[in-house]
Amino acid sequence: MGRSGNLRAYETMGIPYEESKDRFQEALDIILKSWEGTPFSYHGEFNHIENASVSPLPFTQPIL
Repeated sequence: MGRSGNLRAYETMGIPYEESKDRFQEALDIILKSWEGTPFSYHGEFNHIENASVSPLPFTQPIL
């Protein structure tokens, strides 16, 4: 898993490339939190999530 280095991809979505590293880290934090198996909330700089859960959970513990 990684972020794109294609500047045009960010420009198309109206996202400054300078934010891409922080946005990727925040998205990864959300994914990992969602895999814990309990409802969660997340309040970051770019994402705000209330009482979310993911189903089904990964079959095995992801290797990080």
